[in-house]
Amino acid sequence: MTAALAAAVLFTVLWYRQKQYSETLAPYEEADSFAGIGVYAACDPSIRVSFLPASAVGSGDLQDASDYEETDLLYLFLPYSTEVTQYHIGLPKGWTLLLDGRSYAAGDILENISDGKTYSAILRSADGTIRAEKKVQTEGLSAIPALFMTMKEEDYASARSSKLVRENCSYSFYKEDGTVDAHGSCLVGGHGGSTFEYHEKKPFKFYLDDTDSILGMSACRKYLLLSNPMDGSQMKNRIVYEAARRIGLTYTPECRSVNLYVNGEYQGLYLISQKIGVEDGTVSETSLDDENKLLNPDYDSTEPVVETDPSGYQQQYFSLQKNPPDISGTYLMEVMYQGYFSDNYDKDDDRYEYTKRQSWINLGNEEIRIKSPNRVTKEELEYIAGIIRPMSEAFAAENGRDPSSGRYYTDYIDLASWGAQYLIQDFFALQDQSYGSVFMYKKRGDDKIYAGPIWDYDKSMTDSYYNWDDVEEGSDEDPFPWYGQANIYELMHDLGLKEDFREYVKTVYQQKLSAVMDGMVQNEIPQMRDELMASGAADDLRWGRDEGTFADRSARVVRWVTKRTELFDAVWVMGENSPYADNLFQGN
Repeated sequence: MTAALAAAVLFTVLWYRQKQYSETLAPYEEADSFAGIGVYAACDPSIRVSFLPASAVGSGDLQDASDYEETDLLYLFLPYSTEVTQYHIGLPKGWTLLLDGRSYAAGDILENISDGKTYSAILRSADGTIRAEKKVQTEGLSAIPALFMTMKEEDYASARSSKLVRENCSYSFYKEDGTVDAHGSCLVGGHGGSTFEYHEKKPFKFYLDDTDSILGMSACRKYLLLSNPMDGSQMKNRIVYEAARRIGLTYTPECRSVNLYVNGEYQGLYLISQKIGVEDGTVSETSLDDENKLLNPDYDSTEPVVETDPSGYQQQYFSLQKNPPDISGTYLMEVMYQGYFSDNYDKDDDRYEYTKRQSWINLGNEEIRIKSPNRVTKEELEYIAGIIRPMSEAFAAENGRDPSSGRYYTDYIDLASWGAQYLIQDFFALQDQSYGSVFMYKKRGDDKIYAGPIWDYDKSMTDSYYNWDDVEEGSDEDPFPWYGQANIYELMHDLGLKEDFREYVKTVYQQKLSAVMDGMVQNEIPQMRDELMASGAADDLRWGRDEGTFADRSARVVRWVTKRTELFDAVWVMGENSPYADNLFQGN
C-alpha cells in the first residue's frame, strides 16, 4: 500500500468515526434534563442507553420529562460490562455531568463505573446552570445478547395495549460481545393470553419484514418476544424446548434470552422465540393458506360460516369459493378449552376478533382451533374434521377403536410425536394445557396426525406459579402430584388411559429423555441459571418483583428438575427396585 493510499484510508476511517460521533450526539441536543441524556457504547455508538427514573419500576410505559422530575433516583442498566465495551456520555454540547465530583463532557468515556454502585449526579447546561441533581445507580446485566428497538412512543403504547395492532419498529440484535448480529425493520404488536391481560410486563409479536436468522436460530420471519412474568426463573421454556429438541420433537421452536431496550429504556429480560406457524413460522411444510389466498382474491373479505355438523357440534369455516387441487395439508391445529370459540364475546374483547377470523371444530369437551390455513373452505374443514373426529372417538373408546370405522387409535396418529409430547408435558408438569398451547398438525400427503410443536411452558415445574411466597416447603420440589398426566383435555387424558400408549411413553423416557435430562441437570441447566443471574436480578428490579430473589427462584427450578429426573429414573428405569414403587402411575 502506498503512503498516499494509506493516508486516504486513514482519513476515511477518521471521517467515518467523526460522522458516527456527530450522529450519536445529535439526539442529545434537545435535552433539558436527565430525560434527554444517556450513554452510548464505544463498540457501537448505536447502542444507546437512557437513564431510567425509579418511578418507572413496575411500569412499561416510556418515560417523559415529568417522570424524571418526580424522582431523586435514576437507574442506568448497562447491557455489557466495561470489560466488553466502554461507555461514552451523551450530552448536548457544552453540558457537563458530575458523577461523585468527576466532571464529564459530551463524548467523554465514563471511568470506574461499578455495578450496583450509587453515584451523586449533577447535570449542568452550557451556561453553568444546574439542570438537575440526582442519585444514579448502575446495574450490570448478564453477558447475553441484547435487542434494541426503536419506535414512536405512541406506537409502542399501542403495541402494549392491543394484540390486534401491528406497529412499525426498527431493531438491532447484538451478540454477547457487543457486535451486531442482525438489524432491520419489523412490525410489533401485543401477544398472549393471561400474560398480556394481567401483567404490566407485556409479551409482543415481532414480525420481521424479511425472513432472517437471529442469534444463530434457523431463518424465520415471525418471532415472539416472551416476557415470562409467571416464570420466576426465566428458564423454563428454554429447558423444555432443549429437552424436546433432543428427544426428536420436530419443529420445536428455537429461542434465545435477550436484554430488551426500547428507545434506549431497559425493559427487562425477555425470550425471543420463533413463532409456531406454517406461514413464516417453525413448521416448514406446504402452506395451504398461501394457496387459498392465491385462488381466492376476496380471501380477506370473506365471511365466516358457523354450522352444526351431523353429530350436533358447531364448526366454523369461510365462504371461499375455490379449493387447491390437493387439500390434504398442511393443517396446524391448537387444542382449546370448551367454549373458547362458541362463547359470545363482547366486541371490545380481543377474542371477539380472533374467533371471527379463524376456523374451528367443536369436539364437545374441547375445541380445535385451525391456525393454518387461517381461513379454510367448507371442503377443507370437512376433510380435516373427518380425521380429527374419529381420532378423538378412538382415543375415548375403552378398546381404542373408533366405533364407526373400527380403526385403532394408532392408525390416526404418528405415535413417536404423540408419545414424546405426552412425556414432555407430563415430565415437566405443564399446568397450562387446559387453556391452549397444545398443538398438532397434518402434513400434505400423509394420513397421520402429528403432535406438536410444544409451546408455552412458563407455568410448569411447580405447583404454584403466581406467587412464590405461597409455595410451602416441599410442594415446589415434590414431584408426585404431577406423576401421571391428569389434565382436562380429553385427547391427552384419554391417551394416558391406554396401557400400550403408557408403555410406549415409558420406553421413550428410558431410551431418550432419561439420558438427556441426566446430562442437562449436570451441565446446561446450572449453566443457564448462572448465565441469567445478573439479568434476572435486574429484571426483578425493573419490574418490582418481590417474591424472593432470582437466585432462590432459579435454584428451586434446578432442584425441581433434579428431583423429577431422579423420580422418573427410579420408577421407569429401576422399576420394582425403586423406593417409589408404591407410587407408580396407574392411569387414574
